[in-house]
Amino acid sequence: MNVHGTWVLTVSGPEGRLHLVVEVTAGACGLEGTATVETEQVALADVLASGDHLSWVQPPTGALPVELAIGVRVRGDLATGHGRAPGLPTVTVIGMRSTP
Repeated sequence: MNVHGTWVLTVSGPEGRLHLVVEVTAGACGLEGTATVETEQVALADVLASGDHLSWVQPPTGALPVELAIGVRVRGDLATGHGRAPGLPTVTVIGMRSTP
């Protein structure tokens, strides 16, 4: 399944909502990606796709001060799933691909 492109995602949890723009591309050693949270951009770690599942680890940012492991199920241009930070409740992730 093709997971490349720009994903506009909303992370919802007990602390409220946070909007992410995630870029997933093919790199020399597999998938690579970046996430933009507010005005800060970070490189994603461990970007993996298997079947209809896409996952990555997002390092802390000013707006998201914890490492967040995210896993989503991709159905066409829709992504739904969950994120987890150490010691915190699971958050819901939902969004759409804005570019194929």
